[in-house]
Amino acid sequence: MSSAEPQPPSHPLDVDAVPLDGFGLAEDLPPFDGHWHTHRKHQVFFAARGLVRLETAAARWWLPPRKAALIRAGVRHRVRAAEAIALRTVYLGEALLPATAECCVFEVEPLAREMLLYAGRWGPQAAAADPLAQPYFTLLAGLVARWSAHPAPTGGRTAQTPEVQRVLDAVDDRLATPPSLAQAARRAGLSPRTLQRRLNAELGLGWRQLVMQRRMLHALEALRRPGVQVSEVAYALGYESPGAFSRGFKAFVGESPRAYALGRGEAPADQR
Repeated sequence: MSSAEPQPPSHPLDVDAVPLDGFGLAEDLPPFDGHWHTHRKHQVFFAARGLVRLETAAARWWLPPRKAALIRAGVRHRVRAAEAIALRTVYLGEALLPATAECCVFEVEPLAREMLLYAGRWGPQAAAADPLAQPYFTLLAGLVARWSAHPAPTGGRTAQTPEVQRVLDAVDDRLATPPSLAQAARRAGLSPRTLQRRLNAELGLGWRQLVMQRRMLHALEALRRPGVQVSEVAYALGYESPGAFSRGFKAFVGESPRAYALGRGEAPADQR
């Protein structure tokens, strides 16, 4: 990757101007740092290849290919990718999906993967011309509502105060030997009990959950490096054995770190 700053992809299509309740887009994109924006339709997307970071004002998620995000219409968000990705996006009108949480990340099970990939053949022009398209997106919207009812833990809420942000920075700086709750509290200028309350209120996490989450989010990026060994990542994050790391990673991501690393997080190619 060049030393130049990654740029957001230029998009010739105004998706908000498309007069359809449902359509899909299949885009292969270079690394980019997207701008904050909103859409008039709900948006479902996942990376068939690559690792994507999704941000809203309240939270941040990392999306390997076996996770998808549902973003409610009107929610301000941005998307970032540190390397080339194969982005697959579905837009759904509120007539098809009337109510949803602000943003939800869910597991991409085999049926979900195939249906989201298949939807990519119906861009706006194709969807307008094919009588099968809108019934397909109506069915897909109902399934998305069901899938998104079970959120997947690949991210979390962002810190709302400088004190909690200092704690996150302290953990990230020492993932192999993270500070204790008492040490982190001293860095934040809080008592351990007050810090625990703040973590629960701002992040929805206890101390051990927080440390585990930060380790797993680092692992998602570390395992994408070519030639990386699972054991190397495990020991760098302070795990006593690759087995213990693998169990935690699989519980967090839904697949083993070896499978994720070997595939570089790549889902099967679109079925044409």
